[in-house]
This record gives sequence, structure tokens and C-alpha cells, in this order.
Amino acid sequence: LEAFGEPERFLETARRVSRKKPVLVVKSGRSSRGAQAAISHTGSLAASEMAVDALLNQCGVLRVDSMSQLFDLASAAQQDVLPQGRRIAIVTNAGGPAILATDACSSFRLEMANLSAKTTKALRKFLPPEASVANPVDMIASADAEAFDKTLTLVAADPNVDMVLAIFVAPIMINAESVARVFAKHGKLMDKPLVTCLPGKSKGDPAIEVLHAANVPNYRFPEDAARVLAGLLKIQNLRNRPEEASPTFKVQSKKATALIAKAKKERRSLLTAKEMHDLLVAYGIPVVPGKVVSSREEALKAAKNIGFPLVAKIESQGLSHKSDAGGVLLDIRTREELLEAYDTLEDRFGAQHKDMQVLLQ
Repeated sequence: LEAFGEPERFLETARRVSRKKPVLVVKSGRSSRGAQAAISHTGSLAASEMAVDALLNQCGVLRVDSMSQLFDLASAAQQDVLPQGRRIAIVTNAGGPAILATDACSSFRLEMANLSAKTTKALRKFLPPEASVANPVDMIASADAEAFDKTLTLVAADPNVDMVLAIFVAPIMINAESVARVFAKHGKLMDKPLVTCLPGKSKGDPAIEVLHAANVPNYRFPEDAARVLAGLLKIQNLRNRPEEASPTFKVQSKKATALIAKAKKERRSLLTAKEMHDLLVAYGIPVVPGKVVSSREEALKAAKNIGFPLVAKIESQGLSHKSDAGGVLLDIRTREELLEAYDTLEDRFGAQHKDMQVLLQ
């Protein structure tokens, strides 16, 4: 997504669809350079990142940071099995990747599930003494398909577990394809999300093809698998967000239409600060009090009516990104600071912008 051509329509459609299906978005233009590229490509002004995040969150859309994350999460979300909580269990035959996964879970605000005494007791009956029956459940390298099958059955049934990550680092003496078939079996049986991680295996490997055929999400690295599970939890939380009635506003449509018509008649593509203020008021949207001034004397008079502290903004046609150009001065608390701010803006822009005025808020 580069820009919101019709944000109202996007909001309405996404809000409806996200109640039933996951909606994922990669929004470009996060950086200042990226935003500039988006402007030249789409012809639209870049929306602030806070505004974009607020809009997406409001309509139940999950934003991810990259195309790879988009496809990673989409491959798991298509199963439409979402976690009911943030408690994760890790089942592994290798300690190192499990520790990496545990660290990643912590950074993604997932909680390591506390397996019940019943589960750990049952695991201890068939796992070797060297194995760990705590979470992560480390069955050690000798674990075969049967051990994974028994362990996943017990862990998935534990009421303290909301989601499962199964990690298999294939030793030479264990058939990886048989373990993958166990993962495929549990992927169909579980009513909780199951994602797998087979480090060192890639597309074309028989084990990976088994998982793909069964639509079991698999990732090469444990951190990616943990990120996906955290994403599924976010999707669940967004889907279960409370219904909120849309606010209603008293709209003065004739006044709003007249403002736009005036700008069009004068062949302007941007509204003045006063026009924007009046437009928002016409739509019933609360705005901060402000006054456009053209001299130091007017600035002092306006400050007396508005009160300190103040913000001073350059007001001139053709200047859209005021902050980037140094046209916004903040935290003005005294008459002296106000006069200094006015002079600063006049020095910076007066020569090039003969129509310059200053908006005080």
C-alpha cells in the first residue's frame, strides 16, 4: 500500500472484511526518503505514520514491516486457526534453536506456557532422562517420529497451551520425512495453531513438500516462526475488537462546499490554514483555536486572545511540508519568544513567499 486514495472506503471495507478474514498490509513510505518517493509515484501527500497505524488498527488490519513477513504470516493465517491466548509451547529435538525461539517469543510478547503436572508426568514416562519436560520440551537429538507424535499429542491437549511451535533439526539417523508426516497429522488435528521450523531444509526437500501438501506453515528460522505466531495472536485480538459506533457530526455541507469551490475557482490545489480550520468546523470536528496574522503587532494581539504556550506555523500557498522546511516553531511561552519566532519565520520565508502569513495556535 502506497497511499490511501479513498480512506473512507478503505476503512468501511476493511472493517467489514477483517471480522471474518485476516487483512494484512505492507505500507511503504515509512522513512522520509520513502515518503518522498511515494509522493512522486502516486501524487499524494504522505500520511503520518501515527495516522496510518491508527486507521489500520481501527479497521482491524494488521500492518507488517516487509513483504517476507507478509507472506510468512499469510501462509499461517490461511488456516484460520487462531490462538485464544498468548501462551506458547515449544517442542524440539535441539536446544539451541529452542532457546532462540524462546528469546524471540519474549520480544514478541508471547508467554511461555507452564505445562501442567499431568503433562510433564506423562512426558517423563517415555522421554529419555536427559530430555527436558519443561517448556521448551527438549526431547534431545535422538527423538524420532514416534516421540514427536506422543509429545505433540500431550502438549496440544494441555489447557495451559494456546499455540505450539515444533522445531526439528534433522540428525543423520532420523528420517525427516517421517517427522514431517507427524507434523502434518497434528496440523489437521489441532484446534490450536501449529507452526514448524526445520532449519536447513528448503523447498524441494521431501520433508518440506509433506508440510506444504498439508498446509502446515514452516519456517527456516525459529525467530520467524515466533513472529508468525505473535502475528496470529494480533489477528485474533483485532477480530475480537469491540464494536464501536461511528461518531456522528453536525455537518454544514453548504459552507464546506463553498470553501472547496472557492479554492477550485482560484485554481489552488491547497487550502489555506483558515480554510482548513473552517472546513473542519463545518464538519463538526473540534479544532484548536488559531489566528492567522500578518505582522508582529497582530501576533501580539492574537496571543493575548489565544494565550500561551503557542505554536507558530508558516502560512503560504505552495508550501505543503511545513515542518520539513523549518516552518513550524513550537513551545512559544512569552511575548519575546513570539516576536523572535515571527522574525525567524519572516527571515526564512519572507523573500521567497511574498504572501507569507503566520498561523498561531
